[in-house]
Amino acid sequence: MWQPNRAQWRVIWTIGILLVLAWPPNQERSLAIKGASWLADPMGTLPEPPADPFVSDFDEHAGPGSGYETARAESEEFERAYADSRVARLRLRLKHASNFFSSSTDRQVLMGLVVLGALYIWRLGARRAGG
Repeated sequence: MWQPNRAQWRVIWTIGILLVLAWPPNQERSLAIKGASWLADPMGTLPEPPADPFVSDFDEHAGPGSGYETARAESEEFERAYADSRVARLRLRLKHASNFFSSSTDRQVLMGLVVLGALYIWRLGARRAGG
């Protein structure tokens, strides 16, 4: 029965962990992206990016407490936090990051990496056997 050597085990573990962390669910972010988002803002103190308001939903002449004023205040708070420092910008980008591609493309790329990893493991075994 075949038993992987040390180098092969390292590759197997690395590929396995990468696959688990990067595999995206159907319509959500991957575990790695969710983890980075949480690490960027573990206490939930960073402001949310302003929503895209529909013009018909907000009347700028409606006065305080209107949807327009609320959206404007949220937008100003986000812009103030974004302009604060490079670290704040990085944290805001990480908090609201998304997967690089669509879920199906992410899966295709990850499966390609698994196949390449399997070929590499096979090659490491051939080297060990003297081939």
